[in-house]
Amino acid sequence: MIKSIQKQISLNPKLFSNFFTKKQLNIISKEYKMLNPSEKKQWYVSIRSKLEAFIKISNNNNYNNKLYINTEIIPKRIKIAEKILNSITCSAFISGSFLFNKEYNDIDVFIISKKQNKKKVKEIIGIDNNKLHYTYISKKDLLDPIIHGAAKSSISNFYINNDYDKPKLGLFDYINLFQEIGLLIIQKKEDEKDIRNIMLHYLLIKNNSPPCSKEIYSKSKVFFKLNQKNKLIKLKQMLKIILRDYKESYLVKELKSYEKVLDHDIRTSKINSHLKYYKDSIHEVIA
Repeated sequence: MIKSIQKQISLNPKLFSNFFTKKQLNIISKEYKMLNPSEKKQWYVSIRSKLEAFIKISNNNNYNNKLYINTEIIPKRIKIAEKILNSITCSAFISGSFLFNKEYNDIDVFIISKKQNKKKVKEIIGIDNNKLHYTYISKKDLLDPIIHGAAKSSISNFYINNDYDKPKLGLFDYINLFQEIGLLIIQKKEDEKDIRNIMLHYLLIKNNSPPCSKEIYSKSKVFFKLNQKNKLIKLKQMLKIILRDYKESYLVKELKSYEKVLDHDIRTSKINSHLKYYKDSIHEVIA
C-alpha cells in the first residue's frame, strides 16, 4: 500500500507540497534501496508516518471507489474525475487530454464491461466541455498496447498492472504504415491520428514498454511542429528503431529484395520522389 501512495505522490508532487518539503518529495520519488543513510533516517522519522496517515484517510473516505492516479493531472480535474468514476459501479478509468491539457474537447471514459466494443456519448451536467465518451472494453482489451497505454496515463477506480501483449504486426505491415505516412507528409495531408499510430509503435519498441497516452500526445505535438523536411527525417529515424526489433539476417534479406522492387518502380514512374525517399530510408536501415 505504501508503494501505491508513493507512486501517486511522485506523479503529482504539487498536490502534496503542503504536506511534504521538496527534499521529502524527492526521497518519496526514490526506491528505498537507493536512499542514502540520511534519507533513510528522514524516511523513518517523518515521511513513513505521513504516508501511513494518507493510507488511513484513503481507506476511510466517503467515496464509492478507491481512486488510483496513474499520471500527472491538473489538480482541479481530480474532483471531476472522482464524480464520474464514483457514478460507475464497475472497473473504469479516465484517460486522454482532459487529465493534463489546458484545453480538451471531451472526456474519455473506458469501462470494463460485457458490452464490448460499444461506444456512446453522454453529457454530464455542471462540467465544462461536458461530453463524456464511454468506451466499453473487456479485461483482455487492457493487454492491447493502445488501451494499455491509455490506462497508464489515467485516473482509475482499480489497480492497473503492467501486463500487455506485443503488437502482432509483420515487417511489411510496418513498412506499409511508414510509406503511407511518408506519402501523406510529402503531400502535406498527414493528420494526428496517423502520426500517433506510428508514434505508438516507435515508442513501444524504443522503450520496450507501451507509452502512456500523454507521451504519445506530447511527442506527436512536437512532430507536427517540424517542417516537412524534418518530419521526413524523423519518420526515417523512427522506422530504423521499429525495424531493429527484427533479426538482422531476416531483415537484410527481405529489405534488399524490396529495394529491387523500389528500383524498378522508380525507373518506370514519372512521379517518383516518394519512391526515392522510401528507397533511401530502406537503404539506411540495411547499410
